[in-house]
Amino acid sequence: MRCPPSCSHTYITKLLEKGYRSPFANKWRSNGRKGIVKRDVIRVFTPGLVTDSVHLGTGDNNYLMGFCAEGEVFGLAFLDISTGECKAVQISGYESFLNEVLRNEPKEILALKAFQQHPCSKKFGKVFENEAITFLEDSKFHLDPPLAEMQGQGCAGDGRHVDANPLAAVAVAMVLRYAEDNQKRDLAHIHPVTFYRLQDFMVIDETTKRNLELTQSLFEQGKRARFSGDG
Repeated sequence: MRCPPSCSHTYITKLLEKGYRSPFANKWRSNGRKGIVKRDVIRVFTPGLVTDSVHLGTGDNNYLMGFCAEGEVFGLAFLDISTGECKAVQISGYESFLNEVLRNEPKEILALKAFQQHPCSKKFGKVFENEAITFLEDSKFHLDPPLAEMQGQGCAGDGRHVDANPLAAVAVAMVLRYAEDNQKRDLAHIHPVTFYRLQDFMVIDETTKRNLELTQSLFEQGKRARFSGDG
């Protein structure tokens, strides 16, 4: 779709809200020559890689999540490219994994193609059937290169955490590679990755979070519900 730059944000926002990716192309200088002008993609907008305030919600993180699995062990990484936050965790058990995904509310999800053969793949797909999920080639991500990938982005953190959480390290490499490929620019603002453990935090379910108005007032929730029902 072609549209003037002045109104491109409106169309891009609508596409992102529906979970679509939107490549943004610009034309090269023609040097006064007539005829077809060469164009090239200078950036790809995706739901999990939003940086412009016009596309971001108020107060919420905009996480791109990557994960990989071996049996009942899952490695997860969350990247908020708008703030530079990058965190990762390694979890045992599908239910604990699912709860952590739901708690962080990622706007876009990356998985390896091998997960499509995982026993939990169909259950996961049903929960997130309306979310933007991209499957990446397994051959691009192994248990050895993640540290180099993180060092290349300047966010390696402590190498001991990488050794202790190899699946989480792979997930970090997934979100960093995906962000670099689609943003097509330097990601020097991303902070060193933080490896965390579930037992280090008190997990609050969605009902309690809503009643305590931790992230959104009850008035705002009711207002959003009314607007959603008006259409």
